[in-house]
Amino acid sequence: MQLHHLHSGPRSDDVSAGDCWRVAVSPEGRRDACAPLFDDELAALCAAAGLVPVLDHAGPAAASWSIDRPLGPALVKESVSGRLPLVLDDEGWERLQRAFVTAAQRCRAHGLRPIIAVDDDGLLHAAVSPLMTHPPAPNRVRSIARACAPCDVLVVVEDLAPGGLDPTAGIALCRQLIADAAATTLYATAGTVRLAPLKNRGKGESVDVDGVFLDSAAWCTGLGVPVVAVGASAASPKRLLQRARSLQLAGVVVVV
Repeated sequence: MQLHHLHSGPRSDDVSAGDCWRVAVSPEGRRDACAPLFDDELAALCAAAGLVPVLDHAGPAAASWSIDRPLGPALVKESVSGRLPLVLDDEGWERLQRAFVTAAQRCRAHGLRPIIAVDDDGLLHAAVSPLMTHPPAPNRVRSIARACAPCDVLVVVEDLAPGGLDPTAGIALCRQLIADAAATTLYATAGTVRLAPLKNRGKGESVDVDGVFLDSAAWCTGLGVPVVAVGASAASPKRLLQRARSLQLAGVVVVV
């Protein structure tokens, strides 16, 4: 069992082989103006450094930096900025799917196995969350997973907010996406900015010093593939790995 990190900004020298790197599949899908955009050069860089690409689209969360309306699955205000997204129609979803597929093909061309990001209040997370889409549209996400297969998936098991995705629905979604993506590893996380204290767990002793986020991932053990917990914590790496073993998890990825 190993502990790795998930990086979201421009790559620094502080990375290790096996770390994950969140990268946008299209310009409007970046998390901030300086966020990396996945292309052949970046794919080659990941391959050379042994990094795992996490293919992402910020969706409504792009409201934090873009002057254009961010994309979203429904006309629901983005929770931080209060901005209404531009709702994707069928053609828009097809374009988005092509962007994910192109990125996944780049990964395979460089010997990489990508992870599809269904987390962190991004577009795909928004599509499966009752907080951000009424009703949820998991079939949109499942279609992308099938089109990108074989790949792995990073899924929010529960929104940790009233009225959001609950563990029962989250586990069912994980089971479906594992099959759709032909996943060999499930990366599991929790939380939403709609209840920020539970999402941002690494704020010191008042929030999490014992790897509480591991418990959400543990809901999904027993689905037939190894489960790696993803989250933020002030706990030591030794403690995180100790708790992960006790919960029968296959590994830990700490968000930095």
